[in-house]
Amino acid sequence: MERARKGFAAILAVFLISSVLSAGVAVAGPYGSRGRLFHSPMARLMERLDLSDAQKTTLAGILKQNEANARSIVAGLANARAQLAKDILSGGGSSVIASDSSNVATYAVQADQLRAQIMAQMIPVLSAAQKTKLQKLHDQIGSNVDAAVQIGFAHLDNWIADHQ
Repeated sequence: MERARKGFAAILAVFLISSVLSAGVAVAGPYGSRGRLFHSPMARLMERLDLSDAQKTTLAGILKQNEANARSIVAGLANARAQLAKDILSGGGSSVIASDSSNVATYAVQADQLRAQIMAQMIPVLSAAQKTKLQKLHDQIGSNVDAAVQIGFAHLDNWIADHQ
C-alpha cells in the first residue's frame, strides 16, 4: 500500500506539472475556461473549487512562473523513462537498468519538490472552504488510486496463479 501511496504522489506531481504547462491556455486563452477540445487538469480543478476570477489569475501567474522549470523536469523524466524502457527491452545489464532507474527516481524527486513548491504558493490563495474541498478531492483521488492498485494486483495474482 505504501508503494501505491508513492505512486499516487508521482501521479499528483505529474498532474500539477502538466497543469503548469497547460494552465495559461485553459485559464486565459481564447477558448475561455473550457480550453480547446479538452481543458487542462488545472482548469477542471479551478471549476471544482469555484475560484474567483482574481484567484484564477493569481494561480495562473504562479503556474506560469514555474513553467520553465516544470517543462525541464517533465522532459527529463520522459527521456529518463524512455531510456529505462529501451534498456530493459534490449536486455541491458542490471547495472545499466539500476542507473536508469536511479535517473528516473531523481527526476521524480525533482517533480515532487516542484509540486510542493507550487502548492506552497497556491494554498494561501484559497479560502478555508476551498482548502477543505481540495483536501476532500485529494483524499478521493487517493482512495481511487488505492482501489485501482488493489484491482491491478488482484489481476496480477490471478494471472500468476493461472500460469504456474
